[in-house]
Amino acid sequence: MTLAIYTPREGKFALLIEATGSPTGLALAQQMTEARGTLVLKSTFHGAAPVETWPIVVKELNVIGSRCGPFDKAIALLKSRQSRFLAH
Repeated sequence: MTLAIYTPREGKFALLIEATGSPTGLALAQQMTEARGTLVLKSTFHGAAPVETWPIVVKELNVIGSRCGPFDKAIALLKSRQSRFLAH
């Protein structure tokens, strides 16, 4: 699952939460995050994940790690559609 706030000016996302659990999801998330946007890594990868660092540097991305925790409130908020987040 990837959660994001869409910014129409660039067709990218100002805030993107990568939670696919897939190394390829990380690369796609870097592409989908706008310059100076925030990419939150929620995925846990088993083994090494190839990461291109140049998009982080060139786009000046803020990359934040996020630990696991209780999901019940977050899932309820997403289901209510009362947030600005898009769930894919």
